[in-house]
Amino acid sequence: MADKELFKMRSKFVENVNRELIKQLLDDLLKDGVVNRGEKNSILEDNTNTADMARCLIDTVMGKGDEASRKMIAHLQHRDSMFYKNLSLKFTFSYLPPYLVTEESIRSRVALLITNIKFTHLNNRNGAEKDEQNMENLLKGLGYEVVKHTDLTGKEIDDAVIKFSKRENFPGVLYN
Repeated sequence: MADKELFKMRSKFVENVNRELIKQLLDDLLKDGVVNRGEKNSILEDNTNTADMARCLIDTVMGKGDEASRKMIAHLQHRDSMFYKNLSLKFTFSYLPPYLVTEESIRSRVALLITNIKFTHLNNRNGAEKDEQNMENLLKGLGYEVVKHTDLTGKEIDDAVIKFSKRENFPGVLYN
């Protein structure tokens, strides 16, 4: 599913991305193990212009499947949220690296679930209420306390994340 979203935004990404963002994304993807050092160097050195680098980056990541595409989208959102919004992606992903599960962490599992359904300048996400409910049920089934917010502005999201991160039992953040 994420690889299809990456494909949908390919043209806009290629036309508008800057070289610095490509380098940052490559660093993130190298750290995640999505690309290796040789692939990173090849994307940067074998392509003469930014558009070719962007094409090669997206094609490489899409070729590695849905999870790799999901990670790239999450990094893109994190690195340049305005550019990400301009690409008109319908989904928001956050990749959470695994963390050690201990008896202490099991007792204090908490997740932040933010779902934006209604937009002023984009199409509403019809059916997102069902996605939100399914995610909440899944998280609760896994033993998480769910802190849920719906239809937040950018500033409200920032505030919610900051407030959530100050919780004693803060494990990480999940966006839907």
